[in-house]
Amino acid sequence: MFTEAMKYRRALLGMSQAELAKEASETGITFYQQTIAKIESGARAIRLDEASAIAAALGSSIGEMTVTAVRVFNSRQLARELQEAEQSLAAVNEELVELDRFLDAAQVLFRRREQLARHSSSLREKVIRAKRDLVLALEAEREVEVANGPDLVDEVDALIGGDVPGRNYVADVASKEEIGRVEKRSLGFLGGPFEEKRKD
Repeated sequence: MFTEAMKYRRALLGMSQAELAKEASETGITFYQQTIAKIESGARAIRLDEASAIAAALGSSIGEMTVTAVRVFNSRQLARELQEAEQSLAAVNEELVELDRFLDAAQVLFRRREQLARHSSSLREKVIRAKRDLVLALEAEREVEVANGPDLVDEVDALIGGDVPGRNYVADVASKEEIGRVEKRSLGFLGGPFEEKRKD
């Protein structure tokens, strides 16, 4: 820890390793720039008398530099912890942003699902009504066949252009005169006399 304080105080005073070696050598112990470099890098152990000479050259003492070393160590440790905390915070914030995008997309999909569910329900009701109407139409057609024979139904089929799946007759494809003739025969079936007699 002394070497950390040594490097910190030397940098604080703006001294080079050569200048510190020269100042420390005035205490009676010979130092070289290479000696200071090895001590600061930990490549060489430092003796107590050398530490005292270096502390004096830096305008301090071994005790004060030890306290300084502890403070430097703590400040660096806190700086590292702060950096790690900031990096972790940045990573968490990025993940939160990503999750927010997923949540926004999920909400859009949920709203779309609700729309499709409502549309599906509406279409299901339409299909049910269409099936019911088709059944009623086919039952009415069978009644006409029973009462008038199949010729009337075949005549309607001919007017609309042939057999249509589900017999979804489109009246506007036939001429008004032909449809009117069929309607008159149908009215006769409902209670009035036929205007045209069926031929055997």
